[in-house]
Amino acid sequence: MASPKRRARQTAAQVAEEVRYPYSDILTTEALMPERSPEELLELLQKESTDSRILVVGHLPHLALLADTLSGGDLVFENAGLTCLEMSGPKTARLTFHLQAVHLDM
Repeated sequence: MASPKRRARQTAAQVAEEVRYPYSDILTTEALMPERSPEELLELLQKESTDSRILVVGHLPHLALLADTLSGGDLVFENAGLTCLEMSGPKTARLTFHLQAVHLDM
């Protein structure tokens, strides 16, 4: 799932290629635009199967607000990071990992 902005689509395409996920199956959604409400994205995510694994490629501060809302945390986000949240309820999640660009050798 990716924002329609060019850099987000490029990132989603790179990950899809690495994990052999069909590029044509990447959902591009306005719900990931920075000015949109995190709740709009949450509603979209909740429509997915409970056993789905979804990569969300978007922008700051939008994704940081969503992650903080779900995890109850106060995480520090930077560009080019990777955070994994495991949904544990309708509007709650458990933080699995949170990596910044320095951890990803970028």
